[in-house]
Amino acid sequence: MSATRTYVLTSTVPQKYNIPAILPPSRTSSASAEGAYIGLYTLVVSVITLGGGNISNEKLMRHLRRLNAEENTPLDKTESLLAKMQKQGYIVKIKDNSSGDDITEWMVGPRGKVEIGKKGVRGLVETVYGQSAPEDLDARLRVSLGIKDKAQEGEGEGEGQDGEREEREVRARIGRGRPRRVEVEDNY
Repeated sequence: MSATRTYVLTSTVPQKYNIPAILPPSRTSSASAEGAYIGLYTLVVSVITLGGGNISNEKLMRHLRRLNAEENTPLDKTESLLAKMQKQGYIVKIKDNSSGDDITEWMVGPRGKVEIGKKGVRGLVETVYGQSAPEDLDARLRVSLGIKDKAQEGEGEGEGQDGEREEREVRARIGRGRPRRVEVEDNY
């Protein structure tokens, strides 16, 4: 099995300047449409991540039906949105017909790993539960996300000990003021 190499362009703009008033949404009809799309792709990436890293097409559609996103979302048809998420690298669609049956599975794409990662999935789950979260939610999330200790929590999005070291190395190689490409290795 060979590893594919994907590069994701990330910004070096300091967090204090990364606010909607300064950086408006790109190529969208409105800020609310962009917010809805971000929420949907974060949800889809989170469902796939919490499903063990890949999920069958049937299970993903069942989850989306539970959210009443079966046919139309506020933005577009569900299939169109999944195709857009796939094109932008948030998710990856894998088709297998080696067993005679057509099997379609979804995996988190390189951009989903970088922009959302384990920390984003955790944030989504904690926000959904809010004040009614069970006491063992933290432990359950650690098991579901495969997090052994606090240092691993930010993995996949340029945070944590290894992520920060890698980010410093990339910045040193290409210079501080330009956008940088972060290499994400996927073993599909």
